[in-house]
This record gives sequence, structure tokens and C-alpha cells, in this order.
Amino acid sequence: MNGAVAWTVTGRAALPPDAARRAARTVHHAPFPPAPGLLARAVAPEAGGVRARYLFASAAAAADFTPEADSALRRLGPLRTETVRAVPPASLTAPVVIVSPPRSGSTALFDALARNPGLWSLGGESEGEIEGVPALHPAAGGYTSHALGADQAQVYGAAVRAGLLAGLRDAGLLTEARIACPRLLEKTPENSLRLPFLLRLFPDATIVRLHRDPLDTVASMVRAWDHPGFVNIPQLPGWPRGAWHLLLPPGWRAWAHDDLSRVAARQWSAAQEAIQEAYGLVPAHRWLDVDYAELRTAPARTIRRLETALGLPPSPHPVDLPLSATTITPPSPGKWRRTPGFDPAAVHEVLTDRRLPRKGPGAVPPPDRHTRGRPSFACWLHEAVDEAPAQDGTEFDPAAVLQTGITVPLGLARRTRFRDRFLPDHPILWTEDPGTGALAPFWVRFEDFWTLRALVPGRPLPAELPQRLRTALAAAGATGSPRTRAERAADAEARWTGAAGDFTRTDVCRIGRMIHPAQRAGLLDYYERLIATGSWPLGDAQVAGRYGWYNESLSRFFHHQFRSLVGRLAGRPVRPSYSYVSAYRGGAVLDRHVDREQCEYTVSLLLGESGPGIEDGWPLHLDTAQGTVSVVEQPGEAVLFRGTTVPHGRPPLPDRGTHTSMLFHYVPADFRRTLY
Repeated sequence: MNGAVAWTVTGRAALPPDAARRAARTVHHAPFPPAPGLLARAVAPEAGGVRARYLFASAAAAADFTPEADSALRRLGPLRTETVRAVPPASLTAPVVIVSPPRSGSTALFDALARNPGLWSLGGESEGEIEGVPALHPAAGGYTSHALGADQAQVYGAAVRAGLLAGLRDAGLLTEARIACPRLLEKTPENSLRLPFLLRLFPDATIVRLHRDPLDTVASMVRAWDHPGFVNIPQLPGWPRGAWHLLLPPGWRAWAHDDLSRVAARQWSAAQEAIQEAYGLVPAHRWLDVDYAELRTAPARTIRRLETALGLPPSPHPVDLPLSATTITPPSPGKWRRTPGFDPAAVHEVLTDRRLPRKGPGAVPPPDRHTRGRPSFACWLHEAVDEAPAQDGTEFDPAAVLQTGITVPLGLARRTRFRDRFLPDHPILWTEDPGTGALAPFWVRFEDFWTLRALVPGRPLPAELPQRLRTALAAAGATGSPRTRAERAADAEARWTGAAGDFTRTDVCRIGRMIHPAQRAGLLDYYERLIATGSWPLGDAQVAGRYGWYNESLSRFFHHQFRSLVGRLAGRPVRPSYSYVSAYRGGAVLDRHVDREQCEYTVSLLLGESGPGIEDGWPLHLDTAQGTVSVVEQPGEAVLFRGTTVPHGRPPLPDRGTHTSMLFHYVPADFRRTLY
């Protein structure tokens, strides 16, 4: 073709849809093939696999090249190669460039504007057309950032223009017969860091800046960091997490030890600062601002306003705003509050940093943000251990519930009070013990969240589920079927029948294992950290040498979980009155006593004990009508006794010994006096 600006050779590898994007990212970041005259390599996923388009400065260079010479593409499998094609010339005047931080809704805005016949687009982002130029690829700069400057446009702008024209040709818009190109519509998140480059390349461009609430934007970016579909660089050199998601700002290496909320907040801040710094490069009439909230609530009006400002004819079809292809979860007001792992303080920190002058060398360092008062409780799923899980491990338990945000699922709301000491901002997997009826929370790591979210209660676990997660779910009691749940409930009922008979005869019964071993270990760790941080002072009114806490909030959560079980053993409905946590130290003595009326039914649950002379346990002496019973428990086991009528106490705890237990007190359901 006479007047062609470049020539292309295209290779395609067939792959299933779920593998295409990951493979495309891998090829995009692989070394370029050694090919004389190669201007660019644009790699992208498509419906049938991965497409790599190689751009050459001459027809002869293109004819001498075969995609099999690209080892990264060749590794994907057999290749289908197209013949050499010319790229027709076109002017690309007055393009429209949408800029915003990632996850601001720019895809929805792009899709709405792309309906206008006065705009042409590649059908996607231009990352391959820009970064596909070897000198503009982030690897060329040692992965410093995605930023590009005006000087680079001066040298490599022609290759980028040719790549964009090739993209329009491949989209079926630009042909030999139709080379009068309408205005180009461009949207790529990295463009927020590339405005000096783009404005040198297209001096007549109009910039459309999209603004979204920072909390919602950064929260959505945190979600993207936990989603494999937003991996930008599969293995970023020097990044401890391996894969880098979203755009790469300057200075990212200093964030290696930051949590994802702060990484995302700094990405957002870098994009905003770069956009603001470019404001002076564009005449005011070619800088248009759009608010995402307005776009969502009044899409037709917003798009009409933009079309008028851009000098475009009205769109021929009514404008709505369907969910874009990059939507993770549907938008909703205050969605950031339901984002697992999102810390809103991260946004406030970067906003403050942007407003304040830079600190000098003599500035006082900020406090450690990880030190936030009292410790929090968490029991991690990936650390769950149960020496004898009773479940069939082939199905996801029908009673399991995955909590994805800060709001507990509605069906559990009445059963999950007193969660204020829970570690916030993480997903939680809730399981239910069919024997006790108690709920148990297991915190989920973000890297496991998306895998677990795909599981369906009552359905078989997928074959591709990693064995480590399969093992952890079984240990947490999150695998099983209705049949196995019924069997466990029947086994427990047989135990409770015997224990209830003991309680009727003696006012005392052993409950045995009452709490999951991982929950017990988490509770013991939580209370030990309270002591270690000075959050729990030594001494109470009854026992010298005991840390005592009346109605400690976390203990109340577990207290209320066992209401049904205690009622079953007591032979009548009960209600919780108050709880008490005790951490004894060597030399402590619990004198023989009976409790007040709020303690008619008392559960003593052992969390842990240690020290010399306590290897056989620290006994609880219970004076029943049939004689004194000395109860020694294993960690996680409990005993129920009638605290108001059975005198009870403990001997001196051996020196250097420790013993931590929880007391749960209950009264008959018709008890009408004060509970506390």
C-alpha cells in the first residue's frame, strides 16, 4: 500500500479464557524478540487466546519476521500467523483522553462515550501500543515507574502513532478506503502518569478528568490488589509480593512493607498529583472535569454535557451506564465500608501528606501505625489446626458463611454480638459446630479470599482447590455435608444426654471439648497480649495474684454462643448473665465459696496453663452432695456446675505457674432481676 506508515505481522495462540489474560501479561513483560526493524510488539488477550501484533518500519522487515521467533509467544503453544498487512495513514487530530486514578469508573465513562459516532477507539486500552515500543516499556527504565515524559514522545511518538493506527485498523475502523479518522478516544489508567508524553504527542488533545470519592476509589483498588484480573506486572523485580497490580508510580520500592491500603492510597495519590501537575499544559477549554457520582446518578445528562463540550453530535442511542467489564462488585453508596482489608486511615494519611510541606531531616518521626491501643482478636484460617477433624472433606459445609466486609451477614446478626475486639478489615469465614451450636470465626488472608468466595455451601469442593486450603477448611470445621452434620449432631446429643444426667444427679457435669482448638489458642494469645501490653492490670477484689476482667467484651461473644448448650445440659432454657476472665499467676488461691444468684449455672472453660508443678493440671474442687469432686481439664475443655449451691475453689497455684480460664454464668430464662 502506498503511503503506509508501518507494516504488521500478527501471531495468535489459542488459550482458554481464564488463562488468556495471565498469559498475555507474561508475554508483554518478556524480552522483545531480536528482529531488525521492529518498532513495537502489542500483546493483548482476546476471545480465543492471546494476540501479538509486531509493528515494523518496512514491508521487507515485516516479511522477514515470523512470530515463532518470539520465544515468549511460542511457549504458549501452536501459533497461527497472519500475512503482512500495511497500516494506512490517518491524522489522529484532537483526540479525547480520559484520565483518572485506577478504579475511578473510567471504563464506564469510556464505554458510554465510545457509542458516539464522532469518536473511534481501539476497543480497549492502549497499553500495548505505548509500552509495546521497547524503549517505552517499563523494563527499559529498570521498572522505575509507568511515567513517560515529553522528550520520549519526541523520539518515539511516530511508533506509538503507527501502533494506534494499526489498532484502529484491526478494530475494523480504519481501512484503505476510509482513512479520514474521526477523533480518537483513549483510556488507559497509566495515562495519568503519562500526560506530558501524550500532550507532546497530541498537542490538540482534550483531557477528560474523572473524579471519584477517594475512599471508594482506594477501597476498590484494594479489592483489585486481591483480584488476579488486575495483575499488571506478574513478577516485579524488587517487590516482595511478586505480582504488582494496577499502575506503577515512582518511589514504589519504599512501600515494600506497607499494607495494601497504604500501597493503594499512594498509587491513588501519585496519579492525582501527576494529573494536577499536567493541568497547566492544557488550555482551560480543553480540560473537562467529570464527577463519578454525577455520572452514576445522571448518566444521560452527564454524557450529553460532555458531548456538547467536545463538539460531538448527540449519541444516537439512549445513554445508560451498565456495569463495565472491569467491575468487581456493583457500585453502591459507602461501598468502601464493606471492603475487606481496607483501612480508611490510609487515605487520610496520604491526603494529609499532600497538604503539608515536606518534612525536614529534624522532623519527629510519626508514631508506629501498627500500635493501636489494645490488641485485637483473630483466629486465622490458614493456621487452623485440629488433630481430629470430624468432617468429610469433600464438600463445603452447608452452614459455612463467608463475611466479605465489615457488616456481618444478616442471617448471623443476632448471634454475633460483642465483636468490637475482633481484628477489623479482613474477611471472616464463619463455621457452626453441629454439636454445640456455637459459631466460630476464622480470619481469611486476602490472597485466599477470592478462592474461598467461589465456594458454594453444600456443594463439592472444586478439584483445583489448593490442598493447603482444603486442609485448613477441614480443620476449621468448614467441610462436610448435611449427612455428616447430622451424624456429628447425633454423636454430640448422646454425649449431652449423659452429661445432663450427671448434672441432674450431682449439679456438676463435664462438657469435654467445648471450643475449637484454634479458637482456644487465639483466645489465650489475645489475653496474654493484653497482659504484655499493660492493657489488663493485675489483681481483683477476690484473688490476689489474678488478672480478672468482668464482662470483657470478647469473652461475651463466646459466652453467648453456648446458651443453647447450657440450656440443654441444665434441662431448662437459660439466658447469659455475665462473664469473667481469670488469668492466675503463681501463688494465687481461689478460696472455697459459692456465687451470687446471677451464677446459677457456671461454665469454667480452660484456655491454657503452664509452669513447673502444674503438669497434671490445677484442680477445681467442687463440693457436691455426693462428696468433693476434683476436676482437672485439658485446654479447650469445660465443666458445668451450679455455682449458687456447689461450693468451689482451687488450691494455691504453684510458683511460676499460670492458668487462664473463662467463666460463663447463666440464669434461668425467666430470671427477672439484674443480670450483672
